[in-house]
Amino acid sequence: MTLGTCLVSGIGFLDAAIMYYVIQLGRAVQISVVMLAVIFLLRKVLIRRNIVFLRGILWSILLLAPFMGKMRWIYETRIGVRLLFYWQNICGINRMIPYVYVIGMMVMGAWIYYKRKRLRQVVKSFDEVELQGIKIAVSDYAVSPFTMGLIRPVIVVPRIILENMSDEELRTILLHERVHIRLGHLWCFWLWDILRVLLWADPFLHICTKWFRADIEDICDKVTIQKGQQSAYSYGCLLIKSIRMLKDKAVALEPSAAFAGEKQYMNIKHRMQHVAAYKPYSSRKICMLTSACVFVLLLTLLAVIHISYPRYTEQNYLQIYNRNGTRVLVDNSEMLRDAIQIGKKEIYINREKIDHIFSERNIEEEIFFLFFGGYSKIPGFGGGGNGVFVEYEEQEGDLVIPYIDDNSDWRNRLFKYL
Repeated sequence: MTLGTCLVSGIGFLDAAIMYYVIQLGRAVQISVVMLAVIFLLRKVLIRRNIVFLRGILWSILLLAPFMGKMRWIYETRIGVRLLFYWQNICGINRMIPYVYVIGMMVMGAWIYYKRKRLRQVVKSFDEVELQGIKIAVSDYAVSPFTMGLIRPVIVVPRIILENMSDEELRTILLHERVHIRLGHLWCFWLWDILRVLLWADPFLHICTKWFRADIEDICDKVTIQKGQQSAYSYGCLLIKSIRMLKDKAVALEPSAAFAGEKQYMNIKHRMQHVAAYKPYSSRKICMLTSACVFVLLLTLLAVIHISYPRYTEQNYLQIYNRNGTRVLVDNSEMLRDAIQIGKKEIYINREKIDHIFSERNIEEEIFFLFFGGYSKIPGFGGGGNGVFVEYEEQEGDLVIPYIDDNSDWRNRLFKYL
């Protein structure tokens, strides 16, 4: 195979893969809009404001959205076809649309990566000190204390707070950031950013970022108050003191998890209301609630996979086209399957039975194209299949025609398992 042929094959495979995934992600965008509406309904109407843990867990429902683009009901019910199937038609008619979607993902991913990389570079320039047995980075900027990093989290505290807060106040600030780390909030923000990249076309997902972060911050506040064994009043006073201290000289560095005054959580009135409504909770009950929600989420994901189409479905087409491949002469009938047997390397055509089929349909083709095999990824979109030209009139008796199996093509083998 020449370099040019390999390049053309690779471009063809890439085009099919992009089309396949964008069809699913485009539907996931539409489904995510409905999911966000349900989440807000539950947050505002069905759940009391002081149940902060359940409000935070609700956002995990969105993790299902990217897996819901090829569910069977989209193709097999009238409402599914009307609401969601049109996206596949649009992508098929205008082949530039899938590429526009992918470019949008790349731009969003590059923007988020740039912000994270810039933050890492800035934090690396900070001095490192040990505070109450914990290594922290000290910022000369007036930024809210925050935490960054997934594998090796780093707590950043501004020098103005380090020099003007008491040891007890600093202990609470450090505890708040450590709670973010222990509860996996940095990973939650990372998963949220992945959703924003995959489903970038959903504007509501970006708008809801501030509410998602607010719910995470509410959880962290509640855990910090209980673990710190302090009153909600003193904790609220510390928040206000921190915000006032940073107010005039605050610098936005887009932190992942911050103690106070961060850009994503500026509604201090809302936050103070939740702090004031603090009530002690049972850690055991919260662990049981979280475990139950994770279990339900996994079961739902398995259910979504179960009611979705598999990676590929063998179609076993058998069709006879005219020699130009532009018109179907005989389409996948029982009579045709009885006349043609497909082996692993050869095709066996019963001349007498094919003559009978052609005479019934008034077909007078001397050369025809036989297509067989094939598979679909989702209805209306697939690939593969084998084809041979049959010089029908030039041979007598039953025909034996060799062919090269389509599965020998690396593109089809790989595309099947995407």
